[in-house]
Amino acid sequence: MYVKEYFKPAAKLRMEELVNNLRKAYANRIQQLDWMSEATKQKALAKLAAFRPKIAYPDKWQPYDGLHISRTGFFQNIRNADAWSYNYMVSRLGKPVDRSVGV
Repeated sequence: MYVKEYFKPAAKLRMEELVNNLRKAYANRIQQLDWMSEATKQKALAKLAAFRPKIAYPDKWQPYDGLHISRTGFFQNIRNADAWSYNYMVSRLGKPVDRSVGV
């Protein structure tokens, strides 16, 4: 609700454009460095390409299916959240990481 009210999609787009421009500038500077070998430049460019900025809020929200929260049981809610988190992490073992999901 906070994001909907105070961080409009247009603001996120402006920040994504700014970050993309910075990435292009970094790539250009890396390519122009005379002290860096070609192999090192390629590794630096690959590292830059692998960078995934996370601005404001995720494009894909973390699903919390199966997590039971009530208005009356604070400590039970904590226990439920801990158990849900543990089971979620165990279910992800051995699977590829989805970096597009926000936590």
